[in-house]
Amino acid sequence: MEARILLPIVIASVIIFSLFISYLIYLHKTASAETIEEKVKNFDTSLVDECEDLMLKNDLTFALCGIKYGKIYLREDTNFSPGEYVGLQVNLQKLNVPFENYYSCAYINLPRYETAYPLKYGETKPEIFTKPTVFCSPLLNKKDYHHLGLSSFVLNMKGEYKVVEIYVFNGSLPENFKFEDNLDKGIKVFELKGRIS
Repeated sequence: MEARILLPIVIASVIIFSLFISYLIYLHKTASAETIEEKVKNFDTSLVDECEDLMLKNDLTFALCGIKYGKIYLREDTNFSPGEYVGLQVNLQKLNVPFENYYSCAYINLPRYETAYPLKYGETKPEIFTKPTVFCSPLLNKKDYHHLGLSSFVLNMKGEYKVVEIYVFNGSLPENFKFEDNLDKGIKVFELKGRIS
């Protein structure tokens, strides 16, 4: 008789405990999203320029930047925590581009909350990206300095990702060529993988 009474109590306790844990996980994710949104809202866009300055000053092909105590620093690892800042600058002039004139496309599938950028990047607004994105450049010349910039806070979506893949296309292609839909016809000249854990 005691076993008949005890079993429903144990089952009810397990269900209540599971619901409580699920609720705590939900609160943690919600708090993380709110925290990230607050960081994006208060982001100082001059930090994007500071990451580029670090790349140029150190004569690097790329600079992967983080923020510590409100200052930009060069990161050495690509293992990110949810809510952590990821800044990336890639000097296209230092990549092995086989064309004199070329178009460039960047593929990114890192789940991120992009910050605003300095005005030289054009009018930008913070935006959440949870799906892969591709953006392409106008016609570029390999003798000129061009760079890719990325400024984001990592979302709470654990896994392996491409922080960026950069493809180049022959500049003789027409401007209206659908580059973003034809990355397989380009040449991959740069790749950086990362992990959210």
